[in-house]
Amino acid sequence: REMKEGKVSGKGLEQDVKELLEKIRKIGVEIDSNISLEQPLDTLLEVNIYRVIQEALSNSLKYSSADLIRLELVASQSLTLIIADNGEGFDHQKYTQSRKTNESYGVENMENRIKVLGGSFELKTSPGNGVIISVEVPLVDDELQNSIENEG
Repeated sequence: REMKEGKVSGKGLEQDVKELLEKIRKIGVEIDSNISLEQPLDTLLEVNIYRVIQEALSNSLKYSSADLIRLELVASQSLTLIIADNGEGFDHQKYTQSRKTNESYGVENMENRIKVLGGSFELKTSPGNGVIISVEVPLVDDELQNSIENEG
């Protein structure tokens, strides 16, 4: 329930993600994390990345039987997010084919959130090999953004 209802606190993405990971540790799942955000991020970006992290972790806890989740969140020239678990994995091709009739839209929602941000989303999995989600989102340079706004 916490995964669905958890809210962005306004303390920043790094703090929110750390608090979320701590809650997962408390239920007995090992967490290996590396979070390095070199600059403040746009609120829209923070909220969408947080929701993608929530969904990915929720899926891992619900479906994978994983006992280890690795999360890497790094922002410098671009934002990179990698979430991997050592769980059961699944047949991604069968999932993709059945997704249109399935009422679970979690992966599709994650993909759409990243597309809105102009980023790329990749999910790798196979039975017995866990799940790896990789996200890359370009970060707009503040100076470039300012020059674009001043020209318009």
